[in-house]
Amino acid sequence: MKHKFLIGGLLLGVMMITGCQLAKEEEQVSKGRFIGVYLRTDRMGHPAEEDLPQVVYDEETETYEVKEEKGYFFFSPSVTKKDGERYQEQVTSGHLSDMNITVSVGEGGGTAQDVEAVLYFTEKNQIFYPYRIRQDENGEVFMQRSDDMGYQVDHISALMLSEDDSYDEIGNNEGYQMKFKVSFLYKAAPEVVRIFEMGKDHAIRKETVLPFSENLEEYRPEKDTAYLLLEYESSLEGEESIDRLLVSKEEASFPLYEEAEGVLLKKLVPILWEE
Repeated sequence: MKHKFLIGGLLLGVMMITGCQLAKEEEQVSKGRFIGVYLRTDRMGHPAEEDLPQVVYDEETETYEVKEEKGYFFFSPSVTKKDGERYQEQVTSGHLSDMNITVSVGEGGGTAQDVEAVLYFTEKNQIFYPYRIRQDENGEVFMQRSDDMGYQVDHISALMLSEDDSYDEIGNNEGYQMKFKVSFLYKAAPEVVRIFEMGKDHAIRKETVLPFSENLEEYRPEKDTAYLLLEYESSLEGEESIDRLLVSKEEASFPLYEEAEGVLLKKLVPILWEE
């Protein structure tokens, strides 16, 4: 019996030590500033930590890149070049649209970065799992699994991740924080896009039909065009749907969409208006 109590005591001690070590490891893993978000869909559920892609720093190009990426991401790491210059790099998978980045510096030297973006999806009811991307004091960038169950995409939903509740006060100290908001939006891929060049009398002067797969680098309306009317034809749940967009001469571009891996990429096409 004594031996059993002794073994039990030893096991308890080992468990306590192991628990402390795990707590320390988790504490060490969580260190580092929040610099971005990695989003992933997986029909088999939440991927394990070891399945996440690795973020690698290339010393020759002095840039970060993601190896074996299987998701959608944006992060802004701090890079120190060989000459000592320090700057914030922006790394993205290229799937995020309508991205808006605002950087503010407070009186105490603290920096706050607001990032907003949209993911347009062609398939409903996907499950997304968010991961935080962090950078430690040595410059190493790593992905950290969050406790979120996941987010189901229907018509529209939004995910907000930030460092902590003191985000709004970052300008008063020397820290750095990021607030990231991504909106998931289901959108059927346009099958045909029609561009109508309209006159001042609102009559159609010219019509251009673009297949969805056509890549348009720029668009030059005729001289007497007053504005453009765009029609995006798509099939939504078996029914035909048309979205319309008016584009005035004060606007420098209009959007087209490209499909990539179940995601619609929003591309702005420059308009070359005739004077």
